[in-house]
Amino acid sequence: MLKLYKKSKKTLLNRYEGEILLIAIGLHPYQNIQEIKGIPFPPGVRFQQILILGPPGVGKSTQIRRLGGWIEEGHLDLAGPFWWRSKALAFIPRELHLYLPFQGSQESLSVYSREALSSPAPLDFPRIRIPPRRDTFFAMDWLQKYVFEFLLPPPDTVFAMRTERRERHTHPVDDDLTLEQVTRQLLIFWNVAKHLHRCGMLVYIRTGCHEPPLEIIDSMDGAI
Repeated sequence: MLKLYKKSKKTLLNRYEGEILLIAIGLHPYQNIQEIKGIPFPPGVRFQQILILGPPGVGKSTQIRRLGGWIEEGHLDLAGPFWWRSKALAFIPRELHLYLPFQGSQESLSVYSREALSSPAPLDFPRIRIPPRRDTFFAMDWLQKYVFEFLLPPPDTVFAMRTERRERHTHPVDDDLTLEQVTRQLLIFWNVAKHLHRCGMLVYIRTGCHEPPLEIIDSMDGAI
């Protein structure tokens, strides 16, 4: 699976280099894992910390059903003030659809919105708000309250799954789907995962619902 993603990632770089900030990271299996509801997770993760993220069609709902989490999908604007206190985070585990800040757009957008699809623009990283670090022993540690699982299969895999799903006419987001759209959406989430990781949040990658969690190994670790 990692070989497949590395091959796909090379395509991403060729297609979008210069358009979106992309800084290479490595992925490594965790030396120790634990199981929650029969699913492998990184050590130390608690059931009520888990948030499942990713673009459309990557298997977020499937993963939540496997976990027995909250079945309603939530929506979260990472540029919104105090998003870490959002009511959408009251019921966990759950899947989340992210609204993200893009350069040239005053409002945050989902990766499948008409605006994001018709006029691709780079992410506006400085507008992504990061929870505060705990400054006293008794304060809430918002920075590490949640654990973000980014579900990011290879683009070809996601495109095939969404193409099959489109035949059932269950998800309008799959209409007029192209591999380029899928590739760009995945790349955006890769960059969000890296950014949150660099800011000290608890983030890991999974390249499929039935794949093991992967630790982010980043040369910039500790830089923020």
